[in-house]
Amino acid sequence: VGVGENATRPGIVHRLDRDVSGVMVVAKTQEAFAHLKAQFANRTVRKEYLALVHGVMQQPDGEIRFSIDRSVRDGKIAAKSDQSGKDAITKFWVEQRFQQYTLLKVQILTGRTNQIRVHLRARSHPIVGDTRYGRGRPSEPISRPFLHSSHLAFLNMAGEQQSFTAPLPADLEAFLVGIHSPHRDG
Repeated sequence: VGVGENATRPGIVHRLDRDVSGVMVVAKTQEAFAHLKAQFANRTVRKEYLALVHGVMQQPDGEIRFSIDRSVRDGKIAAKSDQSGKDAITKFWVEQRFQQYTLLKVQILTGRTNQIRVHLRARSHPIVGDTRYGRGRPSEPISRPFLHSSHLAFLNMAGEQQSFTAPLPADLEAFLVGIHSPHRDG
């Protein structure tokens, strides 16, 4: 109680999109809140996600640099090729390729609202189960976005590196098991 900037969200330093699973950090003291908030603001927190996207990505890794801004037309967040909006940087690595999907490890270097979802859609590989940014697919194979905060690393109050991981939850793991065998690379 009394930790953070919002009394209805005590200790919350960062957030995950609705229905996104995974690891988060919550401050227990105001001093820890300020310490963590500064690391997020300075982009020194390492944030990694697992995302399953539609389509088979041929590129083994890459970096997406599209500015992000809210659309005047419908209020959605959108990638802007003209560089208006806020700078946003997303890195990705292919973890596994399937017949119709690609499992990616994703690292965000900035922390914009819906950044991963918007960037992957801009690359024509929307996240499976994402009804907001998923190209209007009428029926998705799972009931939530296949996006999971798998790893978070930051410095604690003593300046020591802290690293936390969260395994895929059962619903996402079951979906992976249920899709076709991965392609063999090389």
